[in-house]
Amino acid sequence: MEKIEKTKTILSILEKLPPEQSRLQIVLGQGLARLKTLDFIIQKATELGISVFVPVLTARSLPLNAEGRERRLERWKRIAREAAKQSKHSFVPEIESVQGLADFASGRKDARRIFLSEHGGRLLKDLLVMPGGQNNPPPSSLVVLVGPEGGWTEKEEKELVKQGYEAVSLGRSVLKTETAALAAIAIIAHFWIC
Repeated sequence: MEKIEKTKTILSILEKLPPEQSRLQIVLGQGLARLKTLDFIIQKATELGISVFVPVLTARSLPLNAEGRERRLERWKRIAREAAKQSKHSFVPEIESVQGLADFASGRKDARRIFLSEHGGRLLKDLLVMPGGQNNPPPSSLVVLVGPEGGWTEKEEKELVKQGYEAVSLGRSVLKTETAALAAIAIIAHFWIC
């Protein structure tokens, strides 16, 4: 302590520590959807602890012109900052520019990479938990790719598998894109981050 006064206390900074990062870095690649839907996904996924958000242009994505992308990117960064502050995270996820599916899928090869599929695949719970009930050890980095409203095309799913992505299912129900994204992140966070 430097000084104590009647209305304030003056402190000295002894050490600055880097922001604490989660032990699991989650990259959420989200197929472009309605703008309000994307705002909601970014807000809630930030609260759940993602590290990176990437909007992804897919065959069934809603269009977003180049001018609109820059304005949206700034808005999404602000939403992420506010959500991180509200949930008391010491880090704000990185919000990347819109990427095409092929570019996104060819990157981050050092991470475990999954995509949510309504056409089957391994159940997410089986990825996270061993048959005896014990958690599988988490990777250091996980990419979760979620399709747009309308889902993936058959061609896109085949290409993702060819790129090394594993098809993962949340069960029998076909969920809206925002529900699927947040359900997956919440389940992953529960088993691999908490």
